Amino acid sequence: MVFNSGQPINATFLEYMPPSMKDHPRQFQSLIVETPHPEGPYGAKGVGEAALGPVEPAIGNAIANALGGRRIRDLPLRPDRILATVQNK
Repeated sequence: MVFNSGQPINATFLEYMPPSMKDHPRQFQSLIVETPHPEGPYGAKGVGEAALGPVEPAIGNAIANALGGRRIRDLPLRPDRILATVQNK
């Protein structure tokens, strides 16, 4: 980003181009810095939990779309709950 007296000059995506692969160095070295998590077993940290947050709402929206807008608000979204929603109209 380009600044003039602390104000961004290219604040929109029309003027600011995000970095591409051409802007990265050809070679780089990754370093693993191990810091134990105070609440994890033996200091372990979670890895894959970050992607779980939006999955349930996305599936719920797909089911609601398929059921004509009727939503199931209880998790887990089991087949018996879907069938009960279909039968209860």
